[in-house]
Amino acid sequence: MITYEKQCLKCGNVKSIKVRYQEILEAVSLIYDIPVEVITSKTQVRTVTEARFMFCYLMRKIHKHTISNLDIARIVNKNEHTAVSYSIRVINDWMQTDPKVKERHDKIMEILFSK
Repeated sequence: MITYEKQCLKCGNVKSIKVRYQEILEAVSLIYDIPVEVITSKTQVRTVTEARFMFCYLMRKIHKHTISNLDIARIVNKNEHTAVSYSIRVINDWMQTDPKVKERHDKIMEILFSK
């Protein structure tokens, strides 16, 4: 797996890193109570899928222009950037209709930015 630091070195955006992807993965893992290895696996169990989608959503939200959707997809062992686009769209929908998803998002953001 390519590390985020190497990806950023390729695009020259090292200074714009706010939160490393490992920190986001660990926070998602903590809130969803799912090991990082399972989140980045290809399993399609609903809770794991939600955690993976949340990771993709947070990566895009936090890193905006510093990492591509394809690079985010590679972190979660997907082959196409469209998987990340889909994840973002679905999490947006779920946060509007399911208060538990929004609550998990808020808890993860609190973990990441309360340091």
